[in-house]
Order: sequence, then structure tokens, then C-alpha cells
Amino acid sequence: MGYCPECLQERVDDLARCPLDRAFYVEVHCRSCGAECWPREKFCGACGAAVQEPALTSPLEPASLGRRVVATLVDSLALFIIFTSLLESGLPALALPLVWIGYYAIFQAGGRRTVGQALVGSLVLSEQFQPLNWRLSLLRSLSSLVGWLALFGLDLPGRWTSTREWRVPEL
Repeated sequence: MGYCPECLQERVDDLARCPLDRAFYVEVHCRSCGAECWPREKFCGACGAAVQEPALTSPLEPASLGRRVVATLVDSLALFIIFTSLLESGLPALALPLVWIGYYAIFQAGGRRTVGQALVGSLVLSEQFQPLNWRLSLLRSLSSLVGWLALFGLDLPGRWTSTREWRVPEL
């Protein structure tokens, strides 16, 4: 049947999430006989064997490429607005990567969403289908920043401090 792991309310409709606390509905089954067990039971009432970890009752679908692009564009616009306002207020430009990491880490930790993700209705979950904790959220945002730096050239600080001029060769 499925239940909410937070409030233990049984699933009464075809939704994937509990309307009270937005947690995903899960089911618990016995490892040996496959019988459905009550929430938070350690052993099966039918055969006495240990039960499995809760599993999602409805499969999740990954966000489409279009939704991901729209979410990235909206988040990029939000970060651009934040960056320009912080630079105008006198924040050093070297602090901007920390703002990038903080934006994604704060919004995605604990099952929350960034502005772009909320707009398209997507959510980032761990491999165990749980909301990201602070550690995973920080690692994810740091790795995305490194990915963007690699896209534009990883040696940007070296190029900024170099005395050699960089220009497009003439044809």
C-alpha cells in the first residue's frame, strides 16, 4: 500500500509524495516471503525474517534535458543578479566562487530546490532517493563549479596574472 516515512500516514491516492510533508511514499517488504510489513517493523509478522529497507512506491523519472537546461538558465540568471549586486556593494571578485557554492549548497541541502529547479518541478536526490545532506550538497556544488572552470579553461588564474597578451591569431 505504501506509507509516508515521516508521518506514517498510509497512501490514499496515486501521488508519489505525501501531501502533509512532501516525503516520498515507501513500502517495506519481507526479504524471505515478500509480504508487506507495517512501517518501521524490523521483522516480518508472517515469517519472522528481517524486513528490507523501505523502497519507493512509484518510480521516479529523471528530469528531461529541456527541464535541466531551463533550470540551469534560471539559476544562472539568479546568480548573475546576485553576483552583480555583490560586486557593486564592494565584495571582492575572488569571493564569487564561494557565493556559487553557497547558492547551490544552501538551496539543495535538506531536500530544498534552487529557483530554477522549483520552476521546472525537479528535485535532486541521493542514490538512495533521499534529499541531499549538507556534505553531499557542498560536494555537488563544488564539482559543478570545477566543471564550469574546466569548460572555460582551468588555468584562468594563470592567464589573469600572466603578462603575455592573448589574442586571436590573424588569418
